Amino acid sequence: MTLRDIIYEGLVQGCGLSEDESRALIRGIIEHASKQGYSKNHYYLPRRDKVFSKAERREMVRQEFNGRNMAELCEKLGVSQSTIYRDLH
Repeated sequence: MTLRDIIYEGLVQGCGLSEDESRALIRGIIEHASKQGYSKNHYYLPRRDKVFSKAERREMVRQEFNGRNMAELCEKLGVSQSTIYRDLH
């Protein structure tokens, strides 16, 4: 699976964009990256729990946690229950 495929799936399935919107967005990103000299480089994709800073994750947990959605938040953020509890305090 290519990075392009991963981004496409994320835009369609994760963000709810249409296939056409996703293709257009990817095309624009790739064209921009190529013009900037980023092609043919290797890139690192962070784990889900590293996508957000600790402060951003903590704020998301405090806003979204309702006492009944622990499993959902753990899955969404890629963290354990103990991390959620730590972020709440």
